Amino acid sequence: MSDIYVKGWLTGPHESQHTDVHYRSMTGEGNFNWRFVFPFKYLSTENKLVLTKKELFSFDETEIKMPCKLTLQVWDNDTFSADDFLGTVSLELSYLPRGAKTAKSCSLQNLEPHVPTVNLFRTKRTRGWWPCRGTDKETKAEILG
Repeated sequence: MSDIYVKGWLTGPHESQHTDVHYRSMTGEGNFNWRFVFPFKYLSTENKLVLTKKELFSFDETEIKMPCKLTLQVWDNDTFSADDFLGTVSLELSYLPRGAKTAKSCSLQNLEPHVPTVNLFRTKRTRGWWPCRGTDKETKAEILG
C-alpha cells in the first residue's frame, strides 16, 4: 500500500511543484486534485524556454535558453521516514510522444525515438498515458508505473 504524490518541474528541481497525496493506493493508481501551472516564456523559433535571472551585483537580467522538458516524478509519502522514489518520466514538450489511449496499453515503447510525436505548443492540448520508469531497490529490476 502506498501514499503517492507527483512532483514536477520545467526549469529544475529547485522550482518543483507537487500534487496532494493519494492515500492508500493498493494498485499504484492515484487521483489528484491539483494541476501544475508553470509560468514561462517560450521562444517558438528555437523551441526553447527562456528564463530571465538577475545576478547579484548586476544591473541587467541574464537570459538563459533551455529545452522545454517537463520532468515528473512519482513518490511514496512516508510519515516517519524519508519519502521513497517510485519512478520518473521526462517529456520534451515540443517533441512529445503521443500518449497511450489506455493505461493497459501504456509501456516503455511509448517513449522510444521512433514513435509519432506532437508539438504541444502547436496543438495546445493532448491527452494520454505516459510511463514512469524506476528501479526496485532490493532486486535492482526496472519497474514501470
